[in-house]
Amino acid sequence: MTLLKKILDKNYVWGDERIGEDAYEELLADIIIDYLKRHGPECREMLARGWRLDNPPKVIKWIAQQPDTDRGTILRLYWMMDPGYGKQFATIDECAEGHRWYVEEYDIIKTIERNYSEGFYRNERYAFDPGNDGCKQGYDWTKTLEGHTMKDDIPQEMFIPTNGTVADTKGWADGVPPELKETISRLEELIDD
Repeated sequence: MTLLKKILDKNYVWGDERIGEDAYEELLADIIIDYLKRHGPECREMLARGWRLDNPPKVIKWIAQQPDTDRGTILRLYWMMDPGYGKQFATIDECAEGHRWYVEEYDIIKTIERNYSEGFYRNERYAFDPGNDGCKQGYDWTKTLEGHTMKDDIPQEMFIPTNGTVADTKGWADGVPPELKETISRLEELIDD
């Protein structure tokens, strides 16, 4: 039985079995991705509205690879990842030289830019304005570009607001659906201190 199947099984008895931080992060991502696979793009929007960037980037990478991800959702996630920080590197190799910890995020940002510019994300149901985020009291995400020395431009289409509605995220704390809270609590109990 895989670790994911074990953690999803409420009746599995763990005994003395414990996991490390890396295994925890990997399982957390797998649990969330498993949930997102079984639900539509609306759940990705709800996740994006509350996502904390210390959550596993593997989830954002998966979302970025789905053509039915909404343009507003992916634009929100893009700006939340602080693309200006990644633009201080001209290439992924340059990023890896001194900031190996950021390589996965750099790759996700580049994937989103490429996919967005090429029309990979076809649906536009959710509104997002990077210069005036209504979900964050009008926060201007583009201000994070100030102070960054950028070696690569942000594509102009990444600054254009999307049109649509705002998803109701009641019960979603930190980008996690309420249905997963119990499962994630069980997972947290397994972390080896």
